[in-house]
Amino acid sequence: RKCIELDPTYGRANSCLAMMSVRLRGKMVEAKSEAAKGFQKSPNQVFCRQWFHILCFTHPESLRSTLPKVSHWCILHPDDQSVLSFVIDAWVAYAKVTTASEARELLDAQPEEVKLAFDTVRDAFLAQADKDHLHRLAPERRAPVLKLLERLG
Repeated sequence: RKCIELDPTYGRANSCLAMMSVRLRGKMVEAKSEAAKGFQKSPNQVFCRQWFHILCFTHPESLRSTLPKVSHWCILHPDDQSVLSFVIDAWVAYAKVTTASEARELLDAQPEEVKLAFDTVRDAFLAQADKDHLHRLAPERRAPVLKLLERLG
């Protein structure tokens, strides 16, 4: 907690607190909150991503509150493919714990540059609800959408 006070931008401290909260005290609500904060502050840190995945990938509220911020981070850091891949996994996880249409609504509420960057994810959400959407896509866009559809189940 002292580390978070000293440097509120250092996400690893929040992720460490999340780990300690769940392992030592069994406080899942606090742990999920801290893991989300840690990932939002430092999405490029593997440790922060790991704890967010462990604690939050099955928790819709954590995903809903975190996805907009980290999706925008991806726009600002287009060369960081590991974070982009992880954020795509988080969008898929959100669609699984809610619905593809709810995930699409959240994605549609984002700024244009975010929607454009995640258009393949959006197409997968649309195709899950409307299989004809797949046929309206250009052939080179179908393959990645099909892969995402497989992951959506």
